[in-house]
Amino acid sequence: MQRPFGEVYGMEGRPALFERIQASRGDEGAGPKSTEGRVIGGQSHRPAHSWAPLSLLPPRHRAGRNPGSPSENSFRELTSFEADTEPGEGGAGGIAGWDCGDGFAAISQPKPQCLPFPWDRMQGLGTQRQLESLERRTDREAVLTAHSTPSSAYGSVKAYTNFDAERDALNIETAIKTKGVDEVTIVNILTNRSNPQRQDIAFAYHRRTKKELVSALKSALSGHLESVILGLLKTPAQYDASELKASMKGLGTDEDSLIEIICSRTNQELQEINRVYKEMYKTDLEKDIISDTSGDFRKLMVALAKGRRAEDGSVIDYELIDQDARDLYDAGVKRKGTDVPKWISIMTERSVCHLQKVFERYKSYSPYDMLESIKKEVKGDLENAFLNLVQCIQNKPLYFADRLYDSMKGKGTRDKVLIRIMVSRCEVDMLKIRSEFKKKYGKSLYSFIQRPLGPSPQKGLQSLLSQPQEGLHCVRGCPEAPEDAGLTSNTTFSFLGGHLQQDTKGDYQKALLYLCGGDD
Repeated sequence: MQRPFGEVYGMEGRPALFERIQASRGDEGAGPKSTEGRVIGGQSHRPAHSWAPLSLLPPRHRAGRNPGSPSENSFRELTSFEADTEPGEGGAGGIAGWDCGDGFAAISQPKPQCLPFPWDRMQGLGTQRQLESLERRTDREAVLTAHSTPSSAYGSVKAYTNFDAERDALNIETAIKTKGVDEVTIVNILTNRSNPQRQDIAFAYHRRTKKELVSALKSALSGHLESVILGLLKTPAQYDASELKASMKGLGTDEDSLIEIICSRTNQELQEINRVYKEMYKTDLEKDIISDTSGDFRKLMVALAKGRRAEDGSVIDYELIDQDARDLYDAGVKRKGTDVPKWISIMTERSVCHLQKVFERYKSYSPYDMLESIKKEVKGDLENAFLNLVQCIQNKPLYFADRLYDSMKGKGTRDKVLIRIMVSRCEVDMLKIRSEFKKKYGKSLYSFIQRPLGPSPQKGLQSLLSQPQEGLHCVRGCPEAPEDAGLTSNTTFSFLGGHLQQDTKGDYQKALLYLCGGDD
């Protein structure tokens, strides 16, 4: 059962807004739990206490956040207060406040300034879960602000220009209530919005209907299309965490999924996955990996999951490159047996750029390249993990292009792999994946997705391939689409899309193709 939002701390018995979620997650600066109080029906209930820090949705990151960002707008609508956008010692990106005494407080001002504290606005603020979701969006926006070139530059799904969360929420509500469910509208909207925008839609939907969008879509959709759409409604870290949990749930372990995610994510992504995994499942990812794997394979997975690889730098250490290449050769092909710990140490600690040069240098010592050496030296899950890891290091977009091809080649389709890659990469590097796919296989991913995959999943994956052009509200079938949009569910583009068209159909196909972002 969700708790009413609005637990507070007080200062000498005076009202002071302080979200309970800070103390519950143990953030630095969280007040002592003995000061805990509540706001119920607009009335404050708090113990007397000499002092307590005040901070609403405190940030985890030190990066500043632009005014007018989606989470700031959502917070303003929710509480009538402004979000802190000043970077600095206080940790911008969150909401800070000061108790000025006698029912006055200052919220998100560079210096304490007293404002009337609107206790009457506390009623109907929503659930703690809603605010925690808003907090996560605030964190993500802060991270993006800290990087000059976000990874989404190569994503096929980008932020929608004329975004209106309320309008999208209304259209989705109407689509769900339509007899037989209007899947086309649901697909067209959710596959053409960025992840932060989808979070805002879910928030707006809950505000409109008092229901969770995920629950409503679970009831309305089914099969592979449901998997695509529900995956899109999670944050990237939530999606990866849930996929990792599923790979280790019950009898046996889905090593293939575990390896793909752990080997392909960046340090920052892995650290966020670890945090979210603990938040979602109340246990550490590392503990679950240890309990579900064994031997050297376990050691490799645990080392990678920590996300402690050296970052790429501007200085190239040619001496270390040569030494690492020699060490890999000496620990493997050159000797009888394999010094696996040495391989694990080098391949999990060195930067990606460094290892790319190491693998090139390795060829001057060994008669085999690194991939061939792995096949000769180790077997089973450990072999598979090392092969995936080296392929990711050498060329990650090509690695995913190969994974997509393998998931759809031959008779039948490995939908789980196909969906996971399309959902997880559509806002990261799908444009690069499409290019590598076309280069290697001579057909577009877009066309490949259109083979029959099964009932009603295709539309979603196509959507991830095919972002509408600037100026188009949506494709035909979306309530706000112009009649002359010129796009229908039968539209085919020309190349990564070419492969998508061969093994999918219906709304699942459209979703896949939109996520692909178009034909090459």
